[in-house]
Amino acid sequence: MKKVLFLAFFALIATTGFAQEDKAVKSKLEKKYGSVVYHDDVDGEYYSVQANYNCKACKGVCDLNGNEIIPPIYDNVVLHTDYYWIELNGKRGACDLSGNEVIPCKYDGVVRGSSGVSNHLTYFRIKLGEKAGICDLSGNEIIPCKYDDVDGRYLDASGRLTSFCVRLGEKVGICDLSGNEIIPCKYDNLRGSSDGLIAFNVGGKFFKEKYKDFVFYVTSFSGGKWGYMYLDGSIVIPAQYDDAQSFNDGLANVKNGDKWGAIDEYNTAIIPFQYDNINRFSENRIAVEKNGKWGYIDRNNTVVVPFQYDNGFSFYEGLARVYKQELCGYIDKQGNTVIPLQYNGVASSFKNGITRVRKGRYPYQKYYYLDKNGKFADKNTTPQIFQAQSTDQSSSPKAVNFITFSVYAKFYVQEKIKEWQKKGEFEKTADWQVRVNEATHKAKATEFLKQAKQEYIAEKSKGIILNQSLGDYDADNEVFLIKDAIFGNLLVSVPFNKARDFKDSWSNLTKTPRYFIENDKLAIAEITYKKGAESYMYSNQVSLNYTIADIDYNFESLNLDIATTPNTVKGKQNISANTVKAGTKSDVDINIPTANVQRDKTFAIVIANESYQRESQVEFARNDGETFRKYCVQTLGLPEKNVHYTADATLNNIRAEINWLGQVANAYTGEANIIFYYAGHGIPDESSKTAYLLPIDGYGSDVTTGYKLHDLYQKLGDMPAKSVAVFMDACFSGAQRSGAMLASARGVAIKTEQGKPSGNTIVFSAAQGDETAYPYREKGHGLFTYFLLKKLQETKGDVTLGELDRYIATNVRQQSIVVNSKSQTPTVIPSASLVNWQGMRLK
Repeated sequence: MKKVLFLAFFALIATTGFAQEDKAVKSKLEKKYGSVVYHDDVDGEYYSVQANYNCKACKGVCDLNGNEIIPPIYDNVVLHTDYYWIELNGKRGACDLSGNEVIPCKYDGVVRGSSGVSNHLTYFRIKLGEKAGICDLSGNEIIPCKYDDVDGRYLDASGRLTSFCVRLGEKVGICDLSGNEIIPCKYDNLRGSSDGLIAFNVGGKFFKEKYKDFVFYVTSFSGGKWGYMYLDGSIVIPAQYDDAQSFNDGLANVKNGDKWGAIDEYNTAIIPFQYDNINRFSENRIAVEKNGKWGYIDRNNTVVVPFQYDNGFSFYEGLARVYKQELCGYIDKQGNTVIPLQYNGVASSFKNGITRVRKGRYPYQKYYYLDKNGKFADKNTTPQIFQAQSTDQSSSPKAVNFITFSVYAKFYVQEKIKEWQKKGEFEKTADWQVRVNEATHKAKATEFLKQAKQEYIAEKSKGIILNQSLGDYDADNEVFLIKDAIFGNLLVSVPFNKARDFKDSWSNLTKTPRYFIENDKLAIAEITYKKGAESYMYSNQVSLNYTIADIDYNFESLNLDIATTPNTVKGKQNISANTVKAGTKSDVDINIPTANVQRDKTFAIVIANESYQRESQVEFARNDGETFRKYCVQTLGLPEKNVHYTADATLNNIRAEINWLGQVANAYTGEANIIFYYAGHGIPDESSKTAYLLPIDGYGSDVTTGYKLHDLYQKLGDMPAKSVAVFMDACFSGAQRSGAMLASARGVAIKTEQGKPSGNTIVFSAAQGDETAYPYREKGHGLFTYFLLKKLQETKGDVTLGELDRYIATNVRQQSIVVNSKSQTPTVIPSASLVNWQGMRLK
């Protein structure tokens, strides 16, 4: 009898959703990849695979049937509920459950965020250096990485995401989904609500814990008093409670002294202050703790489930999770046990009639899927939130549906090269050696890269249906605005005498797009709009301006003596200006020359400070830095690893990068060439007239928060480097690129002493000591940087420093007068030891 029961038990295991490894699948994967590990945890089941490319272990993911979800091209891949966390070259990103790279590996941290009650993946918390921001699912930065923390999403009544809580220093505020601060960072803490009320704290404090997750330090908060306000900042309930939770279904849990209760939006106590702890109000039930035990009450404070549990959670789909002695089960609203308390530790709430539970302890735990009757559910029919499945059953490079081209191309070329370099069965060794060598290997890689580009464009554009609407016509510029649901705003030039016909024929126009790759993603190069013989074109290469006129109607009030007119009509309307530009890439941002040799002993630091925490932004600084970095790699031939690019650098970021340069110079013992580029604010010391670089976390009024220019030149000059070229697109007079003064500076420009370089250093500076480094708005760059890049483009980088100096100085002086009506005089300051610097070259 015991034997029969024993066998019956294992028969049950085979059919009830126990997670288990398929040895046949694993064996097949081991033959294909090498190393294979089966994973089964609360996040899902999958196989992690590992292959070797050029002696480097690369990891990927396969589903339970052995189909490749993520090719083995990453340094690390880990499943986190409904996305894969990926890592490459020390940077992190994310793939969705189908293997699409939704966030490229360019951040120092990436963590999934959810839209709340629906638990759908809607955004990612990201981090660059020590600054945090938010990305959407397409990798677009909703909130740039300029805050110390971004957390706490706020929802409307239907559960849709509306805004985020952001923190600067020890103060918090709220940003909307466009990155605008709708509540400034002036409160000590904020907690959101779907009822439109925000809990705010005055007098409390954050405490950073000893450990952190993938992105952020874990923090706790205590102290102060809590109240509630609307999103416009108007106070509804004054700060009077010792703790407060978000409003839900018209109630908010608040703490008065050491006891919890619940209030409505009129500050009336609905649940009296008599409980030790309280959970979220849901489905007319609230889990509350009294004298160490949990039970449930309704909105009238009537006990509906006795106080008997060690822990209790909110109701979802009619069932609530409860615990006794660390064992978990589920009860209904009347307190009846629906699923016995027999599962361990981690469990989830019900969603779509399914939950996931655990039985056993690490490392012997097993996971089950249960329906609402406590029956084992088939894991193959459970919702996607409980498992990772591939939607593509093919593992060919062509079928990989990556969002970014760089990842797609890497995988494509590796696979093609691997096949090409194999020695054929009927190929003589001598012939194989002629076919496969260093030169042919590079040539083939280039050929395959071109193929990858073509196939990527074909794959990504397949099935795209242009969803466009026609905007208003700008008669002055003779341009139509076209709104594309995928690619944003586009501008099309239409002659004035054809504009009305274009609008009338809009729905019947034939639209023919041509795609290309821009910023590592699919983009539109051109769209032809055609009707009969007439055709018009959007082109990414064309710069157009589109302006809605700023109209201010001012009429006197109309006094009409008409009985049927109840009120006097005021004829005043204010229509704000709205300027939209498309295809505004500068001529130096495209057609960047490519070097034919690589200079592996030249190293560059590129710092682009645009988004300051306390000072005004520096127009186009990030575009300056990003484009200069591209010229370093593509035109001057520096390897990618030799160029350190930092956007919005803090003081510690700047120090770290300069220390890295020093270590490199020492390692290369006099053979290294160094390039240092900076775009951003500079500030003067008003007493000593010395100049400082201003980090994005610095104060314009406090030079101790800056990096002294003299110290920079001394450190660079002391490095045992063959040459050091410094490019400074900044001014140190206290002015902004716009010409206005920094908010914290005095209203007059200060003539600073920028210091003298030493060693083998030469400095190209954008302006003299009391001048401003202006922008070139038409080109989207700083004036100095534009002409620096223009000369590198025209000469393909093969230019002497003397020629570069003359070209920049002449053009900046001339264009500054024409464009800005102000003087800007670039200067060159060589160290005393560089006598013949005019003949030196960057390349």
